[in-house]
Amino acid sequence: MAIISTFLVVGFGVNSQVKAFDSAVGEWTYRELTIEGHTMRGKMTFIDKTNATYTANNGRIIFVATDGDSGWKGFWIEEGSDECPEEKYGSKLWGTAIFYFNDDYSKFEGTWDMCGNGIGHSWTGFR
Repeated sequence: MAIISTFLVVGFGVNSQVKAFDSAVGEWTYRELTIEGHTMRGKMTFIDKTNATYTANNGRIIFVATDGDSGWKGFWIEEGSDECPEEKYGSKLWGTAIFYFNDDYSKFEGTWDMCGNGIGHSWTGFR
């Protein structure tokens, strides 16, 4: 009795021009550095160029500018006990958020701050 093995190799050529994604819309895994210096991980969903949601404290992001070269800029808003001096989008817990995506929308890097104070903390995401 003879045993015959067959292997199927599938891949992309070295010069392949395949783009993984054509927009930021969809599910992401994110990692952020908290104010206390801890790393927090979660899930994020970009709904369109104006809205995203994430798992921490019923979090959402409202984008006010989405220029690919200068990044997507907006505000994160959460439910929680911390409070900013002023309210934004119906919440006293908010800050600015800036995202820079790579060319194939498989990764982002960005920053967030608390209450618009300008002190940036890192935020990264992957598909």
